[in-house]
Amino acid sequence: MREINSLKKKSVAIISAENTLALCKARAKADSIKVLQEAEAYCVKQHAIADNKAQILRSNAATRLEVAKNKSSALIKEANAETNNSSKMEGMRRHKEKMMLASSF
Repeated sequence: MREINSLKKKSVAIISAENTLALCKARAKADSIKVLQEAEAYCVKQHAIADNKAQILRSNAATRLEVAKNKSSALIKEANAETNNSSKMEGMRRHKEKMMLASSF
């Protein structure tokens, strides 16, 4: 009888330990799922932030490129106008040079 009671106690202890182990495993799995979901949410959030920053940078770069193109075309037009007008001003420039040379004597 004592042996049976002893075996029953051991059996109950083993069953209790197995139940505790199963419960711990279930809690650990639930915790790991929760942590994994949080990590995935953080990853998605960081990707969204990075995508937004990249979009802003692309937009700023496109705007700067457009401004640079406009400035470039304005400078090209100005240079062409200067080139066209320089031939018209050649006579006046020579006249001024002659006048300055004459006044220096």
